[in-house]
Amino acid sequence: MAHSAVERRNNNRSTILLDEAAKQFAVKGYRGTTVRSIAQNIDMLPGSIYYHFKSKEALLMAVYDVGVKKITQTVNDAINEASDPWGRLEAAVSAHLEGVLDESNYARIIINIIPAEVAGLEKTLTELRNGYEVIFVKLIDDLPLGKSVDRTMFRLMLLGAINWAKVWYRPNSESPANIARIFIKFMKDPIDT
Repeated sequence: MAHSAVERRNNNRSTILLDEAAKQFAVKGYRGTTVRSIAQNIDMLPGSIYYHFKSKEALLMAVYDVGVKKITQTVNDAINEASDPWGRLEAAVSAHLEGVLDESNYARIIINIIPAEVAGLEKTLTELRNGYEVIFVKLIDDLPLGKSVDRTMFRLMLLGAINWAKVWYRPNSESPANIARIFIKFMKDPIDT
């Protein structure tokens, strides 16, 4: 089905709008970002944004959704290349780390925007994030772990560590793939006492 020139232009403007909103939400946070500042940076009237999104909250939802879809696709692609359970988890950790460390504004949104800080969207943003984390739930469920291992705490510890990579990671140190390998080795082969 052919799209009219107006439809193509509107879709293009929506992409530009989402990209700019992602950039500002990633840098300034939800509260620090205004519809006016987004509009100014893309030569759009603030009121025109409401043609695409009914509110700032709806705009954040759209950006967050794109971010979750992008990182989900990246992690799923990575784990499809590995066969054993530990290799699949390592591939997921590496892909997630690359997403967190990438300067992609969409990836940064998922890490930087805390759902509880956005009144009215907390439940929906949390559901999106939890939908992504199901990947890690399944990967950890497939691991040959001892009965004493709390798989939920294991997942939370792992995701907490890799989500904070933006704070502790130093460029020109270990690559995300090497960090993932080291993390998995710690978990797979516990430290001898």
